[in-house]
Amino acid sequence: MFSIYNGIIGASALLLLILSWIGGRKASRLLYGGSAARLHRKTRKQMVWAAYIALPSIGIIAATLHMTASMPSVFWEDRVLLHLPLTLVPILAIWLLAMPRLWALWKTTRTDSGAPLPVEVRRQAAHPMLVVPFQTSAIAAAAILYFLLVTPVSLRFGNAIVPILLWATASAALWTIRDRRCRAIARPADRYESGFVADQRL
Repeated sequence: MFSIYNGIIGASALLLLILSWIGGRKASRLLYGGSAARLHRKTRKQMVWAAYIALPSIGIIAATLHMTASMPSVFWEDRVLLHLPLTLVPILAIWLLAMPRLWALWKTTRTDSGAPLPVEVRRQAAHPMLVVPFQTSAIAAAAILYFLLVTPVSLRFGNAIVPILLWATASAALWTIRDRRCRAIARPADRYESGFVADQRL
Protein backbone atom coordinates (compact mmCIF):
# COMPACT_ATOMS: atom_id res chain seq x y z
CA MET A 1 0.00 0.00 0.00
CA PHE A 2 2.86 2.38 0.75
CA SER A 3 4.16 2.11 -2.82
CA ILE A 4 0.66 2.75 -4.21
CA TYR A 5 0.17 5.86 -2.09
CA ASN A 6 3.69 6.98 -2.93
CA GLY A 7 2.97 6.55 -6.63
CA ILE A 8 -0.26 8.53 -6.40
CA ILE A 9 1.50 11.37 -4.58
CA GLY A 10 4.39 11.34 -7.05
CA ALA A 11 2.14 11.36 -10.12
CA SER A 12 -0.04 14.08 -8.62
CA ALA A 13 3.00 16.20 -7.74
CA LEU A 14 4.38 15.86 -11.28
CA LEU A 15 1.03 16.83 -12.77
CA LEU A 16 0.78 19.71 -10.29
CA LEU A 17 4.22 20.93 -11.35
CA ILE A 18 3.29 20.91 -15.04
CA LEU A 19 -0.13 22.53 -14.61
CA SER A 20 1.16 25.15 -12.16
CA TRP A 21 4.05 26.05 -14.45
CA ILE A 22 1.67 26.53 -17.38
CA GLY A 23 -0.80 28.41 -15.18
CA GLY A 24 1.98 30.64 -13.86
CA ARG A 25 3.13 31.52 -17.37
CA LYS A 26 -0.40 32.34 -18.45
CA ALA A 27 -1.00 34.45 -15.33
CA SER A 28 2.18 36.43 -15.95
CA ARG A 29 1.00 37.21 -19.50
CA LEU A 30 -2.43 38.53 -18.55
CA LEU A 31 -0.86 41.98 -18.47
CA TYR A 32 -0.41 41.78 -22.24
CA GLY A 33 -4.08 41.08 -22.93
CA GLY A 34 -4.26 43.88 -25.50
CA SER A 35 -7.96 44.70 -25.62
CA ALA A 36 -10.58 44.38 -22.92
CA ALA A 37 -12.33 41.59 -24.84
CA ARG A 38 -9.14 39.56 -25.16
CA LEU A 39 -8.20 40.10 -21.52
CA HIS A 40 -11.73 39.06 -20.56
CA ARG A 41 -11.28 35.73 -22.37
CA LYS A 42 -7.80 35.16 -20.95
CA THR A 43 -9.02 35.89 -17.43
CA ARG A 44 -11.84 33.35 -17.78
CA LYS A 45 -9.36 30.73 -19.00
CA GLN A 46 -7.05 31.53 -16.08
CA MET A 47 -9.85 30.75 -13.64
CA VAL A 48 -10.27 27.39 -15.38
CA TRP A 49 -6.55 26.73 -14.90
CA ALA A 50 -7.01 27.34 -11.19
CA ALA A 51 -9.54 24.49 -11.19
CA TYR A 52 -7.11 22.26 -13.12
CA ILE A 53 -4.39 22.92 -10.56
CA ALA A 54 -6.74 22.02 -7.72
CA LEU A 55 -7.21 18.46 -9.03
CA PRO A 56 -3.68 17.09 -8.44
CA SER A 57 -3.55 19.05 -5.18
CA ILE A 58 -6.62 17.14 -4.03
CA GLY A 59 -4.90 13.91 -5.10
CA ILE A 60 -1.89 14.63 -2.88
CA ILE A 61 -4.05 15.62 0.08
CA ALA A 62 -6.37 12.60 -0.26
CA ALA A 63 -3.53 10.09 -0.59
CA THR A 64 -1.73 11.59 2.41
CA LEU A 65 -4.84 11.49 4.60
CA HIS A 66 -5.50 7.89 3.58
CA MET A 67 -1.97 7.02 4.67
CA THR A 68 -2.53 8.55 8.09
CA ALA A 69 -5.64 6.40 8.56
CA SER A 70 -4.19 3.08 7.45
CA MET A 71 -0.44 3.07 8.18
CA PRO A 72 1.94 3.65 11.11
CA SER A 73 3.10 7.25 11.57
CA VAL A 74 6.66 6.46 10.51
CA PHE A 75 5.39 6.09 6.93
CA TRP A 76 3.45 9.34 6.70
CA GLU A 77 4.88 11.88 9.17
CA ASP A 78 7.06 13.47 6.47
CA ARG A 79 4.06 13.77 4.17
CA VAL A 80 1.91 15.42 6.80
CA LEU A 81 4.63 17.82 7.94
CA LEU A 82 6.06 18.60 4.48
CA HIS A 83 3.81 17.57 1.60
CA LEU A 84 0.55 18.86 3.04
CA PRO A 85 1.83 22.40 3.79
CA LEU A 86 3.56 22.58 0.40
CA THR A 87 0.27 21.59 -1.23
CA LEU A 88 -2.19 23.51 0.91
CA VAL A 89 -0.43 26.89 1.09
CA PRO A 90 -0.19 27.45 -2.70
CA ILE A 91 -3.66 26.12 -3.53
CA LEU A 92 -5.22 28.22 -0.77
CA ALA A 93 -3.30 31.23 -2.07
CA ILE A 94 -4.66 30.59 -5.56
CA TRP A 95 -8.26 30.34 -4.39
CA LEU A 96 -8.20 32.98 -1.64
CA LEU A 97 -5.85 35.56 -3.20
CA ALA A 98 -5.71 35.05 -6.96
CA MET A 99 -9.28 33.94 -7.71
CA PRO A 100 -11.04 37.00 -6.20
CA ARG A 101 -8.77 39.25 -8.26
CA LEU A 102 -9.36 37.19 -11.39
CA TRP A 103 -13.10 37.41 -10.81
CA ALA A 104 -12.91 41.18 -10.32
CA LEU A 105 -10.75 41.53 -13.45
CA TRP A 106 -13.18 39.38 -15.43
CA LYS A 107 -16.11 41.58 -14.39
CA THR A 108 -14.16 44.77 -15.12
CA THR A 109 -13.36 43.69 -18.69
CA ARG A 110 -16.86 42.47 -19.63
CA THR A 111 -17.54 45.57 -21.72
CA ASP A 112 -15.16 46.33 -24.58
CA SER A 113 -15.13 49.99 -25.54
CA GLY A 114 -12.37 49.47 -28.10
CA ALA A 115 -10.07 51.84 -26.22
CA PRO A 116 -6.66 50.78 -24.88
CA LEU A 117 -6.71 49.13 -21.47
CA PRO A 118 -6.65 51.67 -18.62
CA VAL A 119 -3.55 51.72 -16.46
CA GLU A 120 -5.51 50.54 -13.43
CA VAL A 121 -6.77 47.46 -15.28
CA ARG A 122 -3.26 46.61 -16.46
CA ARG A 123 -1.96 46.97 -12.92
CA GLN A 124 -4.77 44.76 -11.69
CA ALA A 125 -3.76 42.08 -14.22
CA ALA A 126 -0.13 42.24 -13.08
CA HIS A 127 -0.74 42.27 -9.32
CA PRO A 128 1.48 39.83 -7.36
CA MET A 129 -1.54 38.34 -5.58
CA LEU A 130 -2.88 37.27 -8.96
CA VAL A 131 0.34 35.89 -10.47
CA VAL A 132 2.62 34.62 -7.69
CA PRO A 133 0.29 31.96 -6.20
CA PHE A 134 0.38 30.05 -9.51
CA GLN A 135 4.15 30.33 -9.73
CA THR A 136 4.81 29.34 -6.13
CA SER A 137 2.58 26.29 -6.62
CA ALA A 138 5.00 25.02 -9.28
CA ILE A 139 7.96 25.53 -6.95
CA ALA A 140 6.15 23.72 -4.14
CA ALA A 141 5.36 20.78 -6.44
CA ALA A 142 9.05 20.54 -7.36
CA ALA A 143 9.91 20.52 -3.65
CA ILE A 144 7.43 17.67 -3.05
CA LEU A 145 9.05 15.64 -5.84
CA TYR A 146 12.44 16.32 -4.28
CA PHE A 147 11.23 15.07 -0.89
CA LEU A 148 9.83 11.91 -2.49
CA LEU A 149 13.22 11.15 -4.03
CA VAL A 150 15.65 11.99 -1.23
CA THR A 151 13.83 12.13 2.11
CA PRO A 152 14.24 8.95 4.20
CA VAL A 153 11.24 7.32 5.85
CA SER A 154 12.32 8.73 9.19
CA LEU A 155 11.94 12.50 8.95
CA ARG A 156 14.94 14.63 9.85
CA PHE A 157 14.93 18.39 10.22
CA GLY A 158 18.10 18.87 8.17
CA ASN A 159 16.63 17.07 5.18
CA ALA A 160 13.56 19.26 5.20
CA ILE A 161 14.68 22.78 6.01
CA VAL A 162 16.83 23.51 2.92
CA PRO A 163 14.16 22.85 0.24
CA ILE A 164 11.54 24.68 2.30
CA LEU A 165 13.84 27.69 2.69
CA LEU A 166 14.54 27.63 -1.05
CA TRP A 167 10.81 27.52 -1.75
CA ALA A 168 10.11 30.40 0.62
CA THR A 169 13.01 32.44 -0.78
CA ALA A 170 11.97 31.83 -4.38
CA SER A 171 8.38 32.77 -3.56
CA ALA A 172 9.51 35.99 -1.88
CA ALA A 173 11.75 36.81 -4.85
CA LEU A 174 8.90 36.25 -7.30
CA TRP A 175 6.65 38.47 -5.21
CA THR A 176 9.26 41.26 -5.20
CA ILE A 177 9.76 41.02 -8.97
CA ARG A 178 6.04 41.06 -9.71
CA ASP A 179 5.44 43.92 -7.29
CA ARG A 180 8.10 46.04 -8.99
CA ARG A 181 6.63 45.33 -12.41
CA CYS A 182 3.16 46.17 -11.17
CA ARG A 183 4.34 49.47 -9.73
CA ALA A 184 6.23 50.32 -12.92
CA ILE A 185 3.22 49.89 -15.20
CA ALA A 186 1.83 53.36 -14.52
CA ARG A 187 5.07 55.16 -15.29
CA PRO A 188 5.03 55.05 -19.11
CA ALA A 189 1.33 55.94 -19.12
CA ASP A 190 1.93 58.80 -16.72
CA ARG A 191 4.64 60.17 -18.97
CA TYR A 192 2.41 59.84 -22.01
CA GLU A 193 -0.51 61.57 -20.31
CA SER A 194 1.76 64.35 -19.04
CA GLY A 195 3.12 64.88 -22.54
CA PHE A 196 -0.38 64.86 -24.01
CA VAL A 197 -1.54 67.52 -21.53
CA ALA A 198 1.52 69.64 -22.30
CA ASP A 199 0.82 69.40 -26.04
CA GLN A 200 -2.78 70.44 -25.47
CA ARG A 201 -1.64 73.49 -23.54
CA LEU A 202 0.65 74.48 -26.39
